[in-house]
Amino acid sequence: MAKTSTGGGFVVRDNRGRPLIASTRQVGNTTVPLAEALALRDGLKSAKEQGYNTIEVEGDSKLVIDAVNNVIQPPWRSIKIIHDIQAIATSFESISFKHIFKKANFVADALANLGHRHENGTMWTKRIPIEASRTLLLRPSIRAETNIKPWKNLLPSIKEGNKRTKWKDRVPYAYWKGNPNVAPTRKDLLKCNVSDQNDWNTLLYIQNWEKESKEGYKQSSLEDQCKHRYKIYVEGWAWSVSEKYILACDSMTLYVNPRYYDFYMRGMLPLEHYWPIRDNSKCTSLKFVVEWGNNHTKKAEAIGEAASNFIQEDLKMDYVYDYMFHVLNEYAKLLKFKPTIPPNASELCSETMACPATATWKKFMKESMVMSPSDEIPCSLPPPYDPQALRDFLERKANSTRQVEAWENEYWQSSNKKQQWSFSTYMCSLVRFLCVPFPS
Repeated sequence: MAKTSTGGGFVVRDNRGRPLIASTRQVGNTTVPLAEALALRDGLKSAKEQGYNTIEVEGDSKLVIDAVNNVIQPPWRSIKIIHDIQAIATSFESISFKHIFKKANFVADALANLGHRHENGTMWTKRIPIEASRTLLLRPSIRAETNIKPWKNLLPSIKEGNKRTKWKDRVPYAYWKGNPNVAPTRKDLLKCNVSDQNDWNTLLYIQNWEKESKEGYKQSSLEDQCKHRYKIYVEGWAWSVSEKYILACDSMTLYVNPRYYDFYMRGMLPLEHYWPIRDNSKCTSLKFVVEWGNNHTKKAEAIGEAASNFIQEDLKMDYVYDYMFHVLNEYAKLLKFKPTIPPNASELCSETMACPATATWKKFMKESMVMSPSDEIPCSLPPPYDPQALRDFLERKANSTRQVEAWENEYWQSSNKKQQWSFSTYMCSLVRFLCVPFPS
C-alpha cells in the first residue's frame, strides 16, 4: 500500500513473496492519508474478489494502519474509507494490519508513482509491470543499500575485513542481519533465534534501515561483518543484493534454498562453495550445520575460503562486463525479428540514471560509471556443456544437497533417540526411587 499526491497502488503477494495482483490508479489531488486508505481498500477488495481469505496487510502509513486497528481516531476526511476497510476485513477468515517502513514497501510505492498515468486504473496478475521496475531503478530513495559502495571499490575493504579475524577465532555461530519485512522466508528465519526453549546456534538481527540511515550507517559496514564462522544467505523480495557480500567473507555461507539465482551461482557447488539449508526446516538445518562445522573446522573453513576466492577472483567487474557482452550477443543470435525503437520510447543511459540522483547515491553512481570502452577484447567463453556433461554436473549438485539432508536426518534421529533414552533412564530411576522404602 502506498501513494503519491496523484496516484495510489498496491501489490498482493503469496507467502513466498510472488506477486498475485498489482494495481495502480489516479486518485487526484487529495490528502496523503486518504490516498493511502483508498489504496488499502482497493487492495482488500481485489484480494477478496480473487478468493484469498487469509491476509497479512503491510502498509507504510502508520496513521492509516493505526486507524484501521482502532488505535487512533481516523482523520475526518478518511473516516468513511476506514470504516469500509474495517467492514471488508470482517469478511476474511484471518487478517492483520501491520505498519512497515517506506523502504520495505518499495514495490507498492513504485506502483503508486505510476498512478497519474492510469486515470481509470490498471491491474496486472502474477507480475509487476515493467514501468514499476523502471521506477525502482531510477529512484534512489527506495533502495535501502544506498550506503553500499560500488563492488569494485568495496571488494578491497572486504578483503581487509577478512584479515582482521582469523577463521578459528571467529564467533562460532550462524549470523544474519537484514530486513525481515521484505519476504515471508526472512520472517520464518527469525523463528530460529535463540530463545528460552531453543538454541539453534544462530545470531539473527533485524536491520532497521530507517534508523541506520539517520545514524550514518555506523552499524552496517559490510567489511566489519566478517567476524562469524558462518553467515546465512536468505533471499528477500527476489534475489538479494547481499549474496556476493556474504560469499566474499571467508565465512562458510549457509545458503537457504532459493527461488531466484544470480548468474554466477550456476558455477558454484554445495559442499564446495556453500552449505545448503532447507527452506522448510531452517532451524534444524542451521543447528546441525553449526554443530558439524565446529566439529570439522578445517572442512568448514575450506568451504568458506573457496567461495570467497570464487567471488573475489572470478567476479571482478571486468569479467562481469565480458559475461554481459557474450550474453547479449548470444541472445541477439536467437532473435527472429529486427528490433526497432518504439515511437514514444525514452532512452536510458548513464546520465539518465545518474543526473536525477543526489548525495551518496549520486557519488556511488559516478564512481561505478564506466568512462570508456575496454582496450582489451572480451575473454573467450568456454564451450557449452554437452548434454551428458550438463546432466552429470546438475546431478552432482543434487547429490551433494541430498547428502547434506541425509546427514541432517541421521543427526536428528540420533539426537531424538538419545533424548528418549535419557527420558526412559530418568523414569526408571524415578520409579526405583519411589519403590525404595524410606528408612525407619
